[in-house]
Amino acid sequence: MKPPSLKTTLLGHPLVCLPIIGIGCLLLYRWYLDAALWPLGIAALVAMNSSVNASGERMKYLSWKQAWDALGEASHSARSTIAGKFFASSVLVAMIVYMASHAEVAAYRTGLTLMAATAIGGGVILLTKSLRQRQRQQQSAVPDTVAICIHSPMMPVPSLAQAFAALPDHCLRHG
Repeated sequence: MKPPSLKTTLLGHPLVCLPIIGIGCLLLYRWYLDAALWPLGIAALVAMNSSVNASGERMKYLSWKQAWDALGEASHSARSTIAGKFFASSVLVAMIVYMASHAEVAAYRTGLTLMAATAIGGGVILLTKSLRQRQRQQQSAVPDTVAICIHSPMMPVPSLAQAFAALPDHCLRHG
């Protein structure tokens, strides 16, 4: 697999991708509050889309490289996954607590409703995706890291009995 370009590697790195998404969310919120800021909202959507796509390409390459280096199946490190989920859920809980404490503001009520709908929809999508991925992994017996190119030998191969018969006497097991 070819490594991603420098632009994709930098744009997809978590230290770059997460601030782009955070600033993009703030710009989308500003667009929601003031409709005259629609160019910033569109730019934020484009920037977040390109950053998320670059992050996906980068992660795909890194998981392939990890599988190639280990000569086994691709697996994600549990520590980084747990830390990322903990950070994201902490930020989400802090936002919900802050919005719930200012529930008299109409924009916060709308934000809470949108966050709840997005969380439910995202949870359903992630659950469906993980179930499909687990089902594909159980069905696939051959890892996708190495492909079988030659399905039959190009010249005659001796049977196992013929191969053992061709061994010298000192190689045979006596026992």
